[in-house]
Amino acid sequence: MVRLVPRLPQQPVPPLHVAVLSDSGEPIIELRIDTVEFWTLESITVVRTPDSLLVGAPFPHVNQAMGRLKQYLPKAPAAHEYLDALQAYVVGPLDERELGCRKITFQLYGSPVSTRHSPGLATAEVQCLSADERPAPGGRWVPLAVLRPFVPFHMTDDDGDGMVRSLMAQGKHVPFLRPEFRRAHPPDVDRVAGKRKLPDGFKPASQLLGAGPGCANRPERSTIGAAPSEAGGCSGVDRHTPSVNYATPGSGITESSMAAAKGAGGGGKKREKWFDKKGNVVVVKRDGLTGMASYWPTCLVIVGKKHGKPLGSSSSPRYVVTEALPPAGPAPRDEWHISEVEPLTDAMPEVWKDYRDGKFEREGGEQRMRAAMVHAVKRQHEARQSFDPSKTDLAGTWDWLVPEAQGQWAEVYSPGLQ
Repeated sequence: MVRLVPRLPQQPVPPLHVAVLSDSGEPIIELRIDTVEFWTLESITVVRTPDSLLVGAPFPHVNQAMGRLKQYLPKAPAAHEYLDALQAYVVGPLDERELGCRKITFQLYGSPVSTRHSPGLATAEVQCLSADERPAPGGRWVPLAVLRPFVPFHMTDDDGDGMVRSLMAQGKHVPFLRPEFRRAHPPDVDRVAGKRKLPDGFKPASQLLGAGPGCANRPERSTIGAAPSEAGGCSGVDRHTPSVNYATPGSGITESSMAAAKGAGGGGKKREKWFDKKGNVVVVKRDGLTGMASYWPTCLVIVGKKHGKPLGSSSSPRYVVTEALPPAGPAPRDEWHISEVEPLTDAMPEVWKDYRDGKFEREGGEQRMRAAMVHAVKRQHEARQSFDPSKTDLAGTWDWLVPEAQGQWAEVYSPGLQ
């Protein structure tokens, strides 16, 4: 989390300016945000657009503004990626290891999506300059998403930390979505033709444009590498055609492994720089395991890295070589593609939630759950110290991993826990 500070003493804190950058690093769109508190980003004013048509237009919140402005972007992001597309020009020290190391997961149209934030970042005082005020010494562009939460200038560090923990315990850090946006689309919805199916006998425009005698004479956007259409012999691929599903019986590829692999490379969001470093602790994603192995968290410590065949639809060749941590028995294998595991900062909050909710008590596994958490936290603490020797407090590592349970390490840890 960060704290916005005035340019000069005795001056008010200026509004937050954010921008969408072109490939050359120049702002395409710039917004001014007047209400910036924790995860709340409201009262938006458009400052810059390529054609200046919407300059000065007000919007209640960031998503509504970006939904209107995405027409200017060469590649329009999805609604949950707006905060990643926007960047702030930041001047001031930030701990890069803590920046964006936590994930917020929520449902969008029936599928899990995520964005990142930095609740474990010590309250850092920074200035965020407008596009016209840059460049400045020590300044750089930082994604807006990972700067959250923003602690108000008037609030002390202790009060800010307490408020962040309280809001996260209430789920206030998760983006609010109306129920219709959380649910999957009903089966009778045709996303190409509109919100409802066309009456019998009608065809969508994409089919009508791709068929007929005049098709051969119609100019195409691009015919390079395109396959002939079955209707009318037209070249070019219908851009509305659903992508091929490779998860077929006998292929050895599952839907879950494909979905997991998409986030690891080939256009997915970049993982943390330290994610697959030797000594870090990772947890096997449960949808990649079967039987009791999927019931308990399987914590692994990375002992090496290697390259291999990309998994599923991922283009990443990265694998990690691991050893299982107690109390888990031997892991099913000691080499995992990076899409099959997740960092402890993402997995531990879910493990803590299961433990707190008593999910494992029905199997008599409370002791085993505590042991799994303790061994994982202790090994990650060792790795964290190797990166930053000033991190000497084991309870501090727990608070960093599970901000929702800060101060509760004593409840989990007991000497001699096996």
